[in-house]
Amino acid sequence: MRSLILSLSLVALFGLGASVVSAPPSLKFPTMGFSIAPLAADPDATEYIPLQMTLPADEDGFAPTVNVLVQPLEGTIEQYKELSIRLLKDSGFTVIAEGFTANTVGGTDDAKALVMEYEGEVGEYTFHYYAKARQRRGNIVLATATASAASWKTHALALKTCVDSLSVDGAKKPIATAPIASPVKPATP
Repeated sequence: MRSLILSLSLVALFGLGASVVSAPPSLKFPTMGFSIAPLAADPDATEYIPLQMTLPADEDGFAPTVNVLVQPLEGTIEQYKELSIRLLKDSGFTVIAEGFTANTVGGTDDAKALVMEYEGEVGEYTFHYYAKARQRRGNIVLATATASAASWKTHALALKTCVDSLSVDGAKKPIATAPIASPVKPATP
């Protein structure tokens, strides 16, 4: 019995040690007072949300959010922009601003970023969105902030600052100009 307990304890310690050794670096939230290791997905996985953050809900009951979405991309970021704007307009959204910025901070990202701001109705609510997309190894990494249109001004600075901080590592310019598989889709709150 004693050897069984000792064996199980060693297996448990070995498993704990293996998970600690292989855990990715923690995401640090110094203003919130905690750190946590991110869930690590296969770098070649497509169409998933590796990060979602929310603020406390406003009086209207909606919690402003920032999501990071990874989408497959075949083609150029310019094609992604064109299809995204067309999809937004076809869905009844108003594109307020759109354009490209050069990389100015962080990582090894040598690709320009697409930045868009748009507004539209989802169900009975009107939402305001701010998005930044960067190309990375055959994918688009898209950070999107969402708040109700009524509370956008209250949260705009914090949400835009968060989205604008998006940086990607290992970016490289595409070599082909094939059509895009998945354009930006309006976020569903």
